[in-house]
Amino acid sequence: MAPHAPQPQTPQWWVLPPVNIPGEKPGSALVKRPMGDWFLDGLNRLGLAYWVEITTTAPNCTYFFGPFVTQPAAQCHWPSFVDDLMHEGAEGISVEIRRVRPRQLTISHD
Repeated sequence: MAPHAPQPQTPQWWVLPPVNIPGEKPGSALVKRPMGDWFLDGLNRLGLAYWVEITTTAPNCTYFFGPFVTQPAAQCHWPSFVDDLMHEGAEGISVEIRRVRPRQLTISHD
């Protein structure tokens, strides 16, 4: 009989206070992060975390999704971000994964 594989632990979550993003309804953006994610926060502060940067031509915007500890982790997640944007009607989508420290998560170029 094969030994039972250990069950992954469900992370405990905490929600940061609302973030005001220019052009968005004040207090509408909540950031939900697992507790104890201090390593990722440190990488992000140093500009060493990976972010998925998606640009679209219609609307003419740049979106940032992340942060991620590794480039492969970001690569695993970008298809779902693109899928969400496509369902919202975005066109001319291009994706880049890079180390960056975005000041805004959505930048409108119109």
